[in-house]
Amino acid sequence: MGLGHDEVGEVYSRIKSLKRAAAIGITLSTLFSLPLQAADIQQPEAQQPIDLHQVVRILQDQGFHDIRSIEFNDSRQQYEVDARNQRGKKVDIELDANNGKILKVERD
Repeated sequence: MGLGHDEVGEVYSRIKSLKRAAAIGITLSTLFSLPLQAADIQQPEAQQPIDLHQVVRILQDQGFHDIRSIEFNDSRQQYEVDARNQRGKKVDIELDANNGKILKVERD
């Protein structure tokens, strides 16, 4: 009791339709899950620069005084400071705005 030629063709057609439906389902589920996966990726938060009080405290702790101006350079994420060093000489100071590290001290 085998399948006739027409029945084999019908079974083959159904299998082909099921494969196509499965491929479409997989494709759609992949496409719809991509935005969810992208939303799960954590973007690092931009680090906030230290505040002016911290800048002054850091500089004073290092012996600088008579702080005249503090400017924030957004593109370099640095503070540029005019102050006096331990010997009373005018200096220009560059300070990393993210971690407070003194990057450069030049006599004015």
